[in-house]
Amino acid sequence: MGQEQLLDTKTPTARKTRTLYVREEDQEIWDQAKELVGDSLSMYITNHLKALVASEKAAQQGFERIVLKFTEEKIPQAKAFYGRWIISPQQPFQDGSQADFYAVAMTAKNKIVIFNFWGEEYSEQAYGTAFMHVLDSLEELAVTSEFAPNLVGEVMKRLGIEIQELDI
Repeated sequence: MGQEQLLDTKTPTARKTRTLYVREEDQEIWDQAKELVGDSLSMYITNHLKALVASEKAAQQGFERIVLKFTEEKIPQAKAFYGRWIISPQQPFQDGSQADFYAVAMTAKNKIVIFNFWGEEYSEQAYGTAFMHVLDSLEELAVTSEFAPNLVGEVMKRLGIEIQELDI
């Protein structure tokens, strides 16, 4: 039976190895993969396992992988993160006086992503002119003047406004 050594990523100072036993009928594909990837096969597998774990954890929390494709300062960008839309690009927020459209997402790490684009229709296949901003909180959005003034209010409405109990 063939075997591959995988690096244990939980121990940063000391390198531990784990033995992975490969079924005989799968040995050929492992050999081909090692030929393609080289000595970094364990790192390649570890990176894919990290992506799998992140995806599964995000899905369990109700998040999805969001991919944004856009052109920023004439350079095509494609960025992805795990989150959920508060205001989707398919139904963006537009402050009545501006031509800007906004989509807002909450990330799996509780950051706020503001996706500011122009044109009513956003397409994941197109690289339209847009900007992506990552903020630490809704409070930061409230004090940032570069976005539509009513955007924070719209985000709060869609998230649900916390009721303040008054003792009056």
